[in-house]
Amino acid sequence: MQQVDSNVDSKATRRARLTQYRKNAGRWQFYAVARNLDGKPNPENIVIKGQPVNWQSSGAKFYLDWLDPVSGKRVREIAGVGPREAKDAWFRKSKILAGEIEQDELSQPQPDNRTIDDAIDRFLVEVKATKGAATLKAYKRDLRWFRKHCSKRYVSRLFRDDAMALFAAGREEDLNQKTINRRVIVMLSAMRGAGASIELRKSDWPKTIEKKIEIYQPEELKKFLAACNADERLLFQMFLFTGFRAMEIRTLTWPDINFRDGTVSVTPKGDLKFMPKSYEERSVPVPRSMIASLAARQKKSTSLLIFPTPPHPTRPRYRGERP
Repeated sequence: MQQVDSNVDSKATRRARLTQYRKNAGRWQFYAVARNLDGKPNPENIVIKGQPVNWQSSGAKFYLDWLDPVSGKRVREIAGVGPREAKDAWFRKSKILAGEIEQDELSQPQPDNRTIDDAIDRFLVEVKATKGAATLKAYKRDLRWFRKHCSKRYVSRLFRDDAMALFAAGREEDLNQKTINRRVIVMLSAMRGAGASIELRKSDWPKTIEKKIEIYQPEELKKFLAACNADERLLFQMFLFTGFRAMEIRTLTWPDINFRDGTVSVTPKGDLKFMPKSYEERSVPVPRSMIASLAARQKKSTSLLIFPTPPHPTRPRYRGERP
């Protein structure tokens, strides 16, 4: 829940106020950034006529202003063009004014001097801290592709034309349109977070074709499973009956099976460096016939994993026992 700007505020916010300079009804002026109930600013919204309004506006920039303790005058400086950058600037300035850190401790280059490569590095650090390994790997690939097609050095030099050039480059490489759009979205997230002012129109986004999902019919599944050996059959039935993702199946362990209730669960595995997507732990029921097959498999298993890699056929040192 959000509340609009008011005189009741935290100590830090009284010292540093975040505003946005934007055009509204043909007039450029400063607007207060809306704040959450904890007093911290939410740059996604600004306050217009007492109500939170979405922040996006072509050419808009965020500013910080505060009361200089020496001169007693109000000081204003730019805080960037993106919500993430603006909020980071607010935190830094508030800590500096509160005497919690020195000015030099968090000194960063001004937005105009921030390089694209530096912005990518910072973005990937955040992704690594909050997303899974697969997402990090995909984002790295997407941003390498972006850099291959962008020779510019500074974030501040990126504009709409650069995004449109990526759409064109993807088509020249005969990439799937969904892939192109996703890579542009990743680029925009990284660069806007670093202060880039890249405004795209709704009509700029190429339309994608929804691929028809092929559904295996019961007779096809019966024929397929009949061609599997016992281990393969159990593995593919696990996919079929749980709907779990590949990494979730790979890291399943015996404690994830509830033989009494007939359920299979997805849980974090720190030792295997696995965290469920969106940190979502869940359990799903499976047929009793599958629970019986799992019970029979457990009796013969020497691994904590349900589907471990087998030992190497000729190299005893390679013992398997991995996802």
